[in-house]
Amino acid sequence: TPPPKAAAEAAAEATAEAAATSVPATYTAVPLVNDPTTDHPTDLCRFSDDPWGYAGYADWRCAVTLHESFLADLETGHAQRWARLGVDADNGKDDDNDDDGDNNDANLFAFHDVGTSNFTRWSINAMAMELTDLADVASNAAAAELLINDEQFLSSDLPRRLDRPCVAVGAALMAHYSYGPQKRGNGTDGGMDRNVGDALLARYRAFAEAKFGRL
Repeated sequence: TPPPKAAAEAAAEATAEAAATSVPATYTAVPLVNDPTTDHPTDLCRFSDDPWGYAGYADWRCAVTLHESFLADLETGHAQRWARLGVDADNGKDDDNDDDGDNNDANLFAFHDVGTSNFTRWSINAMAMELTDLADVASNAAAAELLINDEQFLSSDLPRRLDRPCVAVGAALMAHYSYGPQKRGNGTDGGMDRNVGDALLARYRAFAEAKFGRL
């Protein structure tokens, strides 16, 4: 996981890249490790579009499998495998050596299909928006919806109103430690925190300090 400044810069770069494409977006997200929206299937875990699916939201063993797989790639210089989206991700394409950086649409993934009015709810764990994207949240009713359930409103309701999809840009990549149920476990097994959390976070910290200096 990059330090805060690097994470902020990555989000800003993702926003700029999305703005340069032909897809007008409501908000721009980034691929996340341990997130059912953009996770790659494994032999242990099969993810679905359901934001509350057990494998992607509650099973801490699935989260550990993903973190360990990602860390193995991160430590060997292949982290960009996890930034690939859509068809390239399904084909397992490794884009580490593709540094031309001139095809903005090639690594852009739209969460929604405007043509079929499919505005599925998606995770907002890492996202970037322009202030103007919230211009329609001017009424008390819309503001209340945002406050009651920010994820449902920003990732589904607002895009439906604006008829604009949310997108993810693979140029930015972040690791998401855990959802609450993964962190806590089922109440008897300790979850990620009591089993492997310290070891996982130590590996992320060691990599970050080797690359960016002591945090």
